[in-house]
Amino acid sequence: MAQSITGLQQDSNLRVFRKVEIRRRQNGGTYEANWQDVTSLTTQFPVITFSLDNIQPFTYRRGQAHLSFRNEEKQFADVNFSASKFSGFQTRYKTLCRISTGLEDDSGAQYPTTTAVFYGLFSDDIIDTQIETEVPVNDIAQALIEFPASNIAPSIVGTALRSDQIIGTIRDYTDGSGNVVLSNFISSSAWVLSNTGRTYTVPTTTELEGVSALDLIEKLALAENHVFFIDGA
Repeated sequence: MAQSITGLQQDSNLRVFRKVEIRRRQNGGTYEANWQDVTSLTTQFPVITFSLDNIQPFTYRRGQAHLSFRNEEKQFADVNFSASKFSGFQTRYKTLCRISTGLEDDSGAQYPTTTAVFYGLFSDDIIDTQIETEVPVNDIAQALIEFPASNIAPSIVGTALRSDQIIGTIRDYTDGSGNVVLSNFISSSAWVLSNTGRTYTVPTTTELEGVSALDLIEKLALAENHVFFIDGA
């Protein structure tokens, strides 16, 4: 049962909790269905920074989360070690990671009910030592940075479209097998898109070369007097 703020303030045994969960990539390229709690293996939690870029307006940035995990028995080693949590999965790179924090009472009830503060992907700069594995975790926006805007050129070039229609094309882009590329990282239902009613025309495919999906989205945000951001959940 949810408590009121007053009730929580009167509870003398509330304690802070922190939780780290991962979802590993399966050999078929998809992610496992459920989050795996690896808090007990976490030896260092991150300090995460949030900021608006003071040079380029309308640009929202969140820093990396640097995590360390126990590895004295190869618990967090790469897929070649049978004792590793990643044995039987693809590489540790791009493992989904969710970090949560909040308050917990004696019954185990956690507050608030939505506690995620960071959502991201393992980077490829993982360092293994004899006793620990150090993992920089990129913000989930990395999935948009690695998505070339030229992927959607056939659908948008030469056509006047609103900003939400262009971004929706990024959201819904499918690979050669008909799978939505970004749904592994940001579910289709998580996107909340607004628009001013203006339309934009990308004249040629050349305009999108060397441009990431995030670059294109942020340019549209600037034109629309909005900010594009991804929250912790």
